[in-house]
Amino acid sequence: MSPCWNDVACHDHKSVVRFSRLSDIVHNQSPTGRVGRPEDVVETSLFRSGDEGFFVTGVNLVLDGGTIRKMIHVE
Repeated sequence: MSPCWNDVACHDHKSVVRFSRLSDIVHNQSPTGRVGRPEDVVETSLFRSGDEGFFVTGVNLVLDGGTIRKMIHVE
């Protein structure tokens, strides 16, 4: 799995300030209108490790909410 930006708590004040400035830019880059959340990674992991994901092999699941596609295909 390749998760992109994820909204997780940062531990130092400088990181929080930097991320909050960057946050609007990053959120606007995603067709979903938001960055990933930890639960997005968890849900994908559960799918992949469960019976439903049994036949999914040899792929890299990109968890980016469509960000890369939007960056490649300018609207």
